[in-house]
Amino acid sequence: MSDVQDHSVLKWIRGELDSSLELARHALESYVDESGPETELDGCIAQLHQVRGTLQLMQLYGAAMLAEEMELVAKALGSLGEKRRKESAEALMVGLAQLPEYLEKIESGSADSPILLLPLMNELRAARDASLLSEVALFAPDLEGKLLPADGTQDANPELPAVTRKLRYQYHKALLDWYRGEDATGGLERIAGIFRDLEESAWTDQVKRLFRVGQAVVNALRDGGLDSGIATKLLVGKIDREIKRVIDVGEQVVAETPANDLMKNLLYYTACADSSDPVVAQIRQEFDLTHGPHG
Repeated sequence: MSDVQDHSVLKWIRGELDSSLELARHALESYVDESGPETELDGCIAQLHQVRGTLQLMQLYGAAMLAEEMELVAKALGSLGEKRRKESAEALMVGLAQLPEYLEKIESGSADSPILLLPLMNELRAARDASLLSEVALFAPDLEGKLLPADGTQDANPELPAVTRKLRYQYHKALLDWYRGEDATGGLERIAGIFRDLEESAWTDQVKRLFRVGQAVVNALRDGGLDSGIATKLLVGKIDREIKRVIDVGEQVVAETPANDLMKNLLYYTACADSSDPVVAQIRQEFDLTHGPHG
């Protein structure tokens, strides 16, 4: 339905929306630069609230969802510590720059497609510690079937917990290098290498696959096919939970109770990546993500 909606009315209201977003941006800049008065932040929140209401009335649901995420981040800013406030304000600035571009595309005849805004919405959600949205089902409807554990039990590698324990410390060091930006490319290269070693050491399809998909995302981050934002950092960091599970309960248990939500998020970002990396290509083919959210 939304694909064929008439968005010509957007022309008449675009000026008002752009002006509200511009006011919100100025208010946010004043608040951040001056560590300014709370009234500036209140002004930013009020403008975003107005934009969101207008977009909802116009049934531009993707744009309205983005405006809502921006409003929620603006509301959270005042209660964040200084470092997080800076990161979150940056994510909000990106949103304020991208929403007008998105509206322009719709005005030129593109469909209102929330999935195109998902990486940005996840940046904003990560900025306020909300769970990430996973819309993989929208573009890979048969994914659930592909993520089911294989029939019949597969042998697990009894040595994997010991191998994993050794590699986990290196993984933490590499993550820190990436997070802090001191040696981001080197950190990502080492993370990819560790995931490759874990994939080669695992015996079950489920655990091998987790580390292969992890590699795809990290390779795409390394070659610039994905942005290293808060959301992708959190996501790659979440693989640590599975690494710890392998150490604590062994490969067999992890293979039988796979972390499918994590896997779906990793696959979503693999589908979004603008990367010609061979591991990315292999995962896209295996999970039929070739048509991805942009295709």
